[in-house]
Amino acid sequence: MPDSEQFNSSIKAPHQPIAGYYTNEEGRASFVREIFDTTSVDYDRIEYLLALGTGQWYRGQALKRAGLQPGMRVLDVGCGTGLVAAQAIEIIGSSELLIGLDPSLGMLQASTLLKRATLIGGRAEHI
Repeated sequence: MPDSEQFNSSIKAPHQPIAGYYTNEEGRASFVREIFDTTSVDYDRIEYLLALGTGQWYRGQALKRAGLQPGMRVLDVGCGTGLVAAQAIEIIGSSELLIGLDPSLGMLQASTLLKRATLIGGRAEHI
């Protein structure tokens, strides 16, 4: 297993900064977060329409095929509005066994899980 210094030196940005939108990594992160914050109120509805209503079934099947079972603990990184997290809770049996993490506070605030599960604003890189 590589040490953390090797790992960190191999991390690369997805592309060069697009100067018309942002000039550095913090600018990129802010730009992306703003996109998700501003679209969060419509996110679940659009997903439902684009998936023709099959998303909930598909997510549940994917989690089961990945081996998720009752009683397991789940950290959903990049949970958004909690569409996958909601299906995970159905399988694991309790919202207390799930933590959702997302950099977009707008997405977390739009989540139906807001009052049922632990949702944290943050980035995976800072775990």
